Amino acid sequence: GYCQVPLATAEGQIDSWYAWYRADGLRGIFFDEAADPAVPAASSDCLSGSSSALGYYRALSTYVHDEAAGQAVALNFGVNPGSDWPFASSTTTQNADIAVVFEDPYTDLVNYGGSGAAWSPASWEAGYGSQRFAMLAYDASGAKQPAAACSVAAGDNIGYAFVTPTAGYASFPSAQYLTGELTNC
Repeated sequence: GYCQVPLATAEGQIDSWYAWYRADGLRGIFFDEAADPAVPAASSDCLSGSSSALGYYRALSTYVHDEAAGQAVALNFGVNPGSDWPFASSTTTQNADIAVVFEDPYTDLVNYGGSGAAWSPASWEAGYGSQRFAMLAYDASGAKQPAAACSVAAGDNIGYAFVTPTAGYASFPSAQYLTGELTNC
C-alpha cells in the first residue's frame, strides 16, 4: 500500500505469515508496493503524511528481523529506487535486505518504455552485491524464455529473478517453464 498500511496492521500480517509458514522454513517477508519518495526521511509520504518512508520501513524491517536470526526483508519498488536509502549500514537498522528494482513485462527489460534501449540499473546499485537485488518479469513467453530474461538479470547485477510467461500473475507457470527458470536463473 505504498506505506499507507498502519504499522500495527502490517505487524499483524507478519505475525500471521510466521504462524502459518514458520514450520515450513519461512525465511523472510516480501513487502509489495514499497514507496520510494524523493526524500525518504521527510514525514510526508507514509501513513497519510505522519511518518517517513525511512521510519516506516525501518520499523517493519526491525519487526521481521526480530522474528529470528537470518530473516530477510524484500521491498518491491518495481523500479530503481532514487538512492540507496533502503540499505542502511547495519542489519538492525536497515530497511531492506533485497530491493525489487524491476517489475514489468519482459519487453520493457529489453526495450524500456519503447525507448529502444534496455532497462538498466541505477548507477548507485553497482556498489552492492547482486544478492541485494531482484526483478520480476512477466509476459516472458517464447522458446528462449526464461533463459533470456535470467541472462539479462545476471548482466544487470540482479541476484534474484522471477520470470513468468503469463501477463501478470494470474496463473502459475508450467512445470516445464519453472524447470527452465531454475536451470537458467
